[in-house]
Amino acid sequence: MNLVAHRVDRLCRLLGARDDHPDHNANHQNTELARQTTALLGRPVTPAEIAEARAETGNPSPDILRAIAIQFEVDPLYLLDPDTEQMRTLDHKLAILDTARTLGIKLGAVHFRGGEFSVDALELLITTVRQAKSGQDAVRER
Repeated sequence: MNLVAHRVDRLCRLLGARDDHPDHNANHQNTELARQTTALLGRPVTPAEIAEARAETGNPSPDILRAIAIQFEVDPLYLLDPDTEQMRTLDHKLAILDTARTLGIKLGAVHFRGGEFSVDALELLITTVRQAKSGQDAVRER
C-alpha cells in the first residue's frame, strides 16, 4: 500500500469534496487541484500529475505533495514524512472525519482546517455519538 497516495486521496475525498456539489468526482477534483497547485508552484501541474499522486503506483514530486498539503491546510509533513507520531495522529483525525461522513454527519473542510476540528464539529460529533448510544441503550432495554 502506498501510504502517501492513500493520504493524498483521503485529503481530496474529505477536504476537497463539497457537500453542495456531490457530483464533483475524482476527475473534477484532480482538475481543480491541478489548477490550484499550478498557482502555488508557479509552474504547470496537470490533472494527470494529481491523479498520479492519488494512485497506488504514483511517485509525485515533493513540491507537488507540499503544494497539495498547503492547499488543504494540513502540515506538509503529513505527505512528506508520514511516519511521525504527529502525522499519524493527523491521519487518525482524518479517519474520524471520514467515519463521520460515512455516518451522514456533514463535516466538511470548513470544520477541519489546519489539522484540527472546530468546536462546532466536536460538539456535533459528541451529540451524534450520544444520540447513537442512547438509541442502542433503548434497543437493549427492550
